[in-house]
Amino acid sequence: MDKNVIIAVHRGYHQQGGLIMKNYGPIIRMLSLITQLGITMLTSVFLCMFIGLWIDRKFSTHLFLPFLILGVLGGIRGVYSLVRRYINDDSREDSDEG
Repeated sequence: MDKNVIIAVHRGYHQQGGLIMKNYGPIIRMLSLITQLGITMLTSVFLCMFIGLWIDRKFSTHLFLPFLILGVLGGIRGVYSLVRRYINDDSREDSDEG
């Protein structure tokens, strides 16, 4: 293939990709945020829950509930920081466009 043909195809591909991202970019960002929120919440809750269960079995204590509460609070904090960062990034993009 000629070098000019490859460059023209490459430019057309990027223009088309830019059009797709312009149309579907916000939807893709929102879906990725929702996925991150779910993974953050579930990871912190399950991790603390399993640590509490392990401590209960190992040392015959009753620390499952405090660790579960700690996991929920940690998940809420993680979700809050993700949403705050998303909102700050979104407002920064709006001010750049204007």
